[in-house]
Amino acid sequence: MSQSPTTFTKYFKTVMKSVKLRTSDRDIDDIRKSTKDLIGKIWEKALSKNLKFELAKVIPVGSMEEGSRLFTADEFDFMMILQMKDFPIDELVIKEGCRPGYVRLFLDVHPVTLDECFKNTQLHSWEFRKHLLSYLTKVGDLSEKSGKLKQSKRKLEETELSANIKHALLQVLGEHEIEAWNVLFDSDGLQISVDTMPAIEITKDQIDQFERDQRCPLFHDQTHKSRAFELRQNCYLVPKGCQKDDDEEGCGCWLIDFAPAEVAILRAMDNTHRDCQKFLKYILRNYHDLPSYLVKSAVLKHLEKCTGSCTEQTCTLDILNYISKCVDDAFLPDPFLRNLNVFGWKEADHLRPLSPIKTAIIFEHHSRYVNLFLNIIQKMTQESITILMNSAPNPSHVDRGELMAIEKILPLSPKMPLLNDFIKQIKPAFKHFIEQKIWSSIAELRTLTKPYLKQLRWDPIEDFKKQQLECAEFEPGFKLLLQ
Repeated sequence: MSQSPTTFTKYFKTVMKSVKLRTSDRDIDDIRKSTKDLIGKIWEKALSKNLKFELAKVIPVGSMEEGSRLFTADEFDFMMILQMKDFPIDELVIKEGCRPGYVRLFLDVHPVTLDECFKNTQLHSWEFRKHLLSYLTKVGDLSEKSGKLKQSKRKLEETELSANIKHALLQVLGEHEIEAWNVLFDSDGLQISVDTMPAIEITKDQIDQFERDQRCPLFHDQTHKSRAFELRQNCYLVPKGCQKDDDEEGCGCWLIDFAPAEVAILRAMDNTHRDCQKFLKYILRNYHDLPSYLVKSAVLKHLEKCTGSCTEQTCTLDILNYISKCVDDAFLPDPFLRNLNVFGWKEADHLRPLSPIKTAIIFEHHSRYVNLFLNIIQKMTQESITILMNSAPNPSHVDRGELMAIEKILPLSPKMPLLNDFIKQIKPAFKHFIEQKIWSSIAELRTLTKPYLKQLRWDPIEDFKKQQLECAEFEPGFKLLLQ
């Protein structure tokens, strides 16, 4: 007699059916090719009259390219690799940046045509980005097409950046930390959002020289360095500075980025791990104060040690355990680079505008929620409960009704209305506590505030647990998951 599948297995398989892309593989391939072609045309037209740089290539990155996109093929990401017209990139001297994971770029004698992008001899990331944006805004409304794909016109919201930097083509996402320019396309009524990130490409030889000059390794170890450059991938520098506050343009550093290498690793992983990534993205999709990069980074970490003989159950638990620890410490290591915390002030956009008080509370709140999630998932792997409302003819399957029932007891949405009231309640005393502390990073802030916050009764969690018990009154099997 075969053993009944665990509640986790049934739930996992149902989620996989739920998140499957609605678009056929053939249509996805057509959309992917057309999107890359069209965004390339737009950038080439934007840069056609400038004297400084040109578009060298377009590299697909992000969830669609990795194979981890959920529900709909309506969001694509591209790195737009730029090439200087007046000098080769390998003439740039790479020096240490102000923070781990960042570098500064210098040119002994820079061409006059590039004056706007330099501060003295430094190729300044913010000046570079401002100058690039000035060309992109001049394109205006386009009628470019590629296959069934066409640009969708829209009126952009006002930004705080500058009154003259707004247009009908590209949307600024952020004030000083402009992470991407976004374009909206239409494919037979399907609205497709396309994020683009400018970057320049440097080689492994340049990174090797940088490490020799600094006499300090850039990567965790040689294995991580090899992974970063596997499949003949290069290194990319993104004009995303590490300024210390939002009132200054900052030091002009460039962020070291290995997104194409990450894509190559994730595309090569087996279906079990790909499904684990999708599952975790699904259950944590409403944790908006944490960067979406969290799950991807945790999966990349897991792949380093997984033997390949693990199951969906064991791999999911391992990855979720790692996520729980990272959130509790407010430290998410970069997959390749040493000493770089992805939870840094500038790396997590949703945290950047928050005050230190609210940031500390948000991390404590999410830490408790993720840990609660972990405990329930662990129990789901050990139990095979029967849900009374299950209408599936085969008990090994979970229908939509059972899925909805299970998710009533899962902490899927941490931003409950009660949270804001709770923050107001504990803020005065916590403000007095935090004003006596000194820190220089999110991780240090978390370390200093964790003991204080851990001792507090957390009303949002207690309120959610009451809701769980109410659900268990109607579905007694849930009690096994809540003990």
